[in-house]
Amino acid sequence: MRLKKSRFFLPKLNEIEEGAIVYTSGIDGIISPAIPVGKIKITDDVKYVEFFVNYNQLKLIRVNN
Repeated sequence: MRLKKSRFFLPKLNEIEEGAIVYTSGIDGIISPAIPVGKIKITDDVKYVEFFVNYNQLKLIRVNN
């Protein structure tokens, strides 16, 4: 099942590379930190998160550099 594409914005000078693993931050105090949720895919200079599992209820992603 494919999810709708969500957008998140990064500073122009970022060091995120294709294949980098994306983890939960734990910043909300609800979800534990350091849980791997997906990996970065780059298509035409646009970066996406390819999730490891189906996250239909996911509403927001925050990227911390």
